[in-house]
Amino acid sequence: AELGHSSGRRYVMGAEAHEREATVDEVAAMRKLVRKGMDTGGIGFTTSRVAHQKGEFGEPIPSFVAHEEEIFALASVLKDLGRGIIGINPRTKSLDFVQEDKDQLFNLASRTGRPVNWNEFNQRDGYPGQWRELLDYMENAQQLGAMVYAVMRCQRMDLHFNLRETNAFKSSPIWRQFM
Repeated sequence: AELGHSSGRRYVMGAEAHEREATVDEVAAMRKLVRKGMDTGGIGFTTSRVAHQKGEFGEPIPSFVAHEEEIFALASVLKDLGRGIIGINPRTKSLDFVQEDKDQLFNLASRTGRPVNWNEFNQRDGYPGQWRELLDYMENAQQLGAMVYAVMRCQRMDLHFNLRETNAFKSSPIWRQFM
């Protein structure tokens, strides 16, 4: 499994993980968690920068409020180890994927020397030629030595799942009984 940025922040910072940037000491504590996770079988580190991912009470997930240097500090544990993959949901992945996010992925891969998988690549009706631009971006990044790859969603885009809205399983009698 990959080690989640939000869960590490929450473990180290408590409820404040949803509200503020981490201190130097808190980042050091999170780096130790990433290292321990990797030493016990983890395959990488994941983070999310998207605003639509919310906590149980509608608050931003902890990784959303993290400073970019915190992300690099945690991902650099993989550089130190010389192994592992980095997974990231860029801020504008669901919109017009902006240059700032492309630069972040490129820099993350370049600075750590680790593969960066971003979520998610697909055809969007509002951006008909974007898929070609993104393929070109990734090919160029790879030619420059930055291992940037996309994860492609192979399911409907209108599915939403949490334990309050289980529309994906609502037709299952066992699931309805469980809920």
